Amino acid sequence: ENEKLFKELTYADSSIKKALICGQTSEGNLLLASGKYCYIIKDDKSVTILEKLSKLVETRSSPVDVRQLKNDEWLFCLPQNIVLANIKQQKIIKSFSYTDPTGVCKINDTSFITGSYSKDTIAIVNTNTGKITPINNWKSNTGMPMGGYMSGITAIGNSRYAVGSRYFGLYIIDVKDSSYEHVVSNPAIASSLRSNFLQSLFYTSDGTLFINAPGLSYTRVKPQPFKSLTVFTNEKGIVFKGSAMCFTEDA
Repeated sequence: ENEKLFKELTYADSSIKKALICGQTSEGNLLLASGKYCYIIKDDKSVTILEKLSKLVETRSSPVDVRQLKNDEWLFCLPQNIVLANIKQQKIIKSFSYTDPTGVCKINDTSFITGSYSKDTIAIVNTNTGKITPINNWKSNTGMPMGGYMSGITAIGNSRYAVGSRYFGLYIIDVKDSSYEHVVSNPAIASSLRSNFLQSLFYTSDGTLFINAPGLSYTRVKPQPFKSLTVFTNEKGIVFKGSAMCFTEDA
């Protein structure tokens, strides 16, 4: 919070500047992925290219999202499909035939939720069997099928997941009872979503869900979920209407 000194990580290959920060490995290192290479950055700021994994991923184009499933197994969202790879062994374990994924979110060690910015299917994928099960017709508070066109997804605890849509607002999915709640913008209610066009989501450790709609809104998920949304204003009371493409949480 008080640190204002930023240092550039220098490396001979310039493609690292376009790399996606994937997360921390089981060994405490940082995993990055670009359209050309997969990198490991250690505490001493040394950079190692995962040569074998890079060649496997490069043939499938740039990843749009990379998430850890368990231990050294990571899910790579690629335009053609979703790939499960072991980054330590640098090999692809399995591919799943869900095309154009926007992102993934782990349910447990053998399943995850995924969706696409360009199509309506929201699905659960079983990593053991490879089975892809659409969940658009699960029971809901509206009785209508889920619209899909996922722009973002995050786990919010108690077997629930928040899914943002580029057209249809917010879906709160409960995988325990195979249901979902649909939350939409209502201009007549000041505390509703700012828009049904959601760009990204972020869930904090204290139970707050941030929503970029555009304009940044937030709501407390614990203990009373989705009763109101709050917007950010400046000292003059003007509502923030900008866009935030990514989030992070400080200590």
